[in-house]
Amino acid sequence: LLSCAAALGWAYSLPPLALAWRSLGEVVNAFLGGMLLPVYGYFILMGSVDSFVLNAAAPFALLTFVNLLATNWSDRHADTLVGKRTLVTLLSPAQLRHLYTLIISLAYLCVFWHSPFPPNVMWASALVVPISLWGRWRYTRQHNPAPSVYGMVAFLLMQWVGWAGLVR
Repeated sequence: LLSCAAALGWAYSLPPLALAWRSLGEVVNAFLGGMLLPVYGYFILMGSVDSFVLNAAAPFALLTFVNLLATNWSDRHADTLVGKRTLVTLLSPAQLRHLYTLIISLAYLCVFWHSPFPPNVMWASALVVPISLWGRWRYTRQHNPAPSVYGMVAFLLMQWVGWAGLVR
């Protein structure tokens, strides 16, 4: 897992792949920070990786992805000028909003449908849906990624609250 993370981390920025410049940066970055990092932590604690941790990390990885779309939105003109091909430089604003909608829908579908989460974690996660919808509404309409960042961070915090048993 650590070798995979190191290899993808290098490939994200450096030649010959430089994935951040080839429309795979958002996907790779979301996978590294939203999926591989929690899976690696679970592996360190439990000594194995199973479907539970993969399913549990998936919603956060998806919300990390839309956070990266929002973060890259303000850089799209500069990225285009230097030839950096990101998803936000390749897709139209309407396509990006549809992609954003699809991804947050998948994230919450992962939480509520055939979910590994106990009910209190699902309820805690549900409290974040309005913030995610606000992020979707503001996406491509403002240069500030704050609503998407707030949604991702609030989701992580509410997941922790749910797992800690603070929501019943």
